[in-house]
Amino acid sequence: MQMISGQANDGMALNLNNTQLKICDAFVALNDQYPVDMISIQQLCKRIPIARTTFYRYFNNICEVETLVAATSLQQLQALMQVLMTENDDKTALLAQVRALFARNWAAWQLQLVTRRDSDYYLKLETLIKGEVAQHSLTSNLHAEFIGSVIVSFLAGVLTRKFVLSTSSLGELIQSIDQLSRLK
Repeated sequence: MQMISGQANDGMALNLNNTQLKICDAFVALNDQYPVDMISIQQLCKRIPIARTTFYRYFNNICEVETLVAATSLQQLQALMQVLMTENDDKTALLAQVRALFARNWAAWQLQLVTRRDSDYYLKLETLIKGEVAQHSLTSNLHAEFIGSVIVSFLAGVLTRKFVLSTSSLGELIQSIDQLSRLK
């Protein structure tokens, strides 16, 4: 997972240094092996490797790491929304952008969207999607919520491998978003 520096949805600056990125990446990687509640600071430090004092320089506990992973994954989902909502006739280039975002964020998005550990994550994601849809179209709140549900279902379907991220599936999603966003 690659995390980026910038602004999160809630205005929180995400200016992360290399050590913080490594800690977050190790947290996501350990989630593949252990339930989140079983990941320890010792395991994180051993995986990177860093000293426990280095961990405590940046975080007070594991919950803060998980919160930062959630914030950065929302930031990356916002980047995905911006790609999906931008008019682009070159479907191959669009698919390449979407695939790159999925490749960088697969494990973090899976942790947040598939395991459903944080119910607030869905509320934040819904707010993010509605905001992006509202910026790019003149649609009602009801349609924005529906479009949001379609996009979340698309993400979950790809992350659980219920369907393949292909040019045709992405084209169908974008066409559906475009048609739905024109409804009043």
